[in-house]
Amino acid sequence: MTYIVAILNITPDSFSGDGILKNVTERVKKFIEDGADIIDIGAESTRPGATPLSAEEEWQRLATINLPEIINLAHKNNIKISLDTRHHQVASKVIAMGVDFINDQEGFRSEEMISVVKQSEALLIMMHSLTIPADRNITIPEDKDIILEITKWAEDRKQKLLNAGIKQERIIFDPGIGLGKTANQSWHLIKNIQQFCSLNLDILAGHSRKSFLNKVTSLPFTKRDIESLAISIYLLQKGIKYIRIHDVAIHKRAFSTIKELDVCA
Repeated sequence: MTYIVAILNITPDSFSGDGILKNVTERVKKFIEDGADIIDIGAESTRPGATPLSAEEEWQRLATINLPEIINLAHKNNIKISLDTRHHQVASKVIAMGVDFINDQEGFRSEEMISVVKQSEALLIMMHSLTIPADRNITIPEDKDIILEITKWAEDRKQKLLNAGIKQERIIFDPGIGLGKTANQSWHLIKNIQQFCSLNLDILAGHSRKSFLNKVTSLPFTKRDIESLAISIYLLQKGIKYIRIHDVAIHKRAFSTIKELDVCA
């Protein structure tokens, strides 16, 4: 089964133009109505040029929304909540509130973060990145085998989590499409994403509205949902378990139609 992960940015500087700082509960209700399986909340932008946040600044931004109410609302509707953070202090607080996933943009490189999450039952999204926020001038060299490079990185990070006593079934791998990769490398990752099955981890793909789509569209980020959906359908057919996107409604409609046609086993 493939799960739709809705992106909920509570940032003033989201690259996709969807960042919100008010009426967040209403947006959550809309995601639930549209058919999201998981809602991934992020308070720190990872776009190139974004201002990094300290743990205190990130928590202050999260404090502007009623996170316990949102978690409770989601759980009442059988929806899970993911919190997108690289700060162990924030992870500790939201785990205590009952979030279901910790989505670490730095791939759990922090020993403090590992110490926090290993004491929980949260699922862990281990994302590959080179810098947070992203830097267009820092990418994996073009002459490298990007699948091999990222696989080696993921194997190393996975082993660190396993050594800490975290069960493998809790770990989800995100190759970090568009983060520390050129546009061509991002396309290559998508086309060859099944090669990461060698990790024996569930995979999450986050491609929605990103700049590598410049190859196929000149539309602004907010109008790239058709291109994003096309890639999502490809990933669905490849058996990717989690697809992180902005427009839940069109994905739910498309995925339900494909399921009815039995296109994907």
